[in-house]
Amino acid sequence: ISTRANFFSDTLAEKAVQLFHHTVDGGGGLAAAGAAELMEAQTGLMSCFAAGASSSGIVTSIALAINARYKLSRALVSTILLPYMLEDSVRSRTERLGTLSRIMGLAGESTAAAEAAEILIADIRNRIAVTGLPARLKELGLSIEQLAPVAEDAGALETMSYLPHSMTSDDIFNLLKQAY
Repeated sequence: ISTRANFFSDTLAEKAVQLFHHTVDGGGGLAAAGAAELMEAQTGLMSCFAAGASSSGIVTSIALAINARYKLSRALVSTILLPYMLEDSVRSRTERLGTLSRIMGLAGESTAAAEAAEILIADIRNRIAVTGLPARLKELGLSIEQLAPVAEDAGALETMSYLPHSMTSDDIFNLLKQAY
């Protein structure tokens, strides 16, 4: 969710979310017998295309900074940060998050965008919990003191200029504290 998203990247992201919903949740019955692997591959491909067509956001910046300092998995850090970033994005991308929630079948068409966004965030948190992945940065062995320089490092990256709203190093540290 960045300001460098465009119609093309948004369309690809919506298709990736739709395929994810159909593949993982069985929504809508699109998958024919034996086609699950193909749909999973299509979901991954659409996600990659969408990510490649837009710019990196705050989660990528923080994940890169944590990986550079502490050699922790960027994917794992990104997974932990995703619901917190989405909560932060509700104020600037409410309609977009509501649309994604509806595509996943989590919210109805008449559900207000803000409520649909909250339902989406709760669903993502639930999926993280169900899979047994860490939900907090402290579960990776990081201390709160180690996160202060990460906020500075992430804030210095060029990708910060593409966020939907400006964030200072203090804002980044507050996001990190929430995820801690």
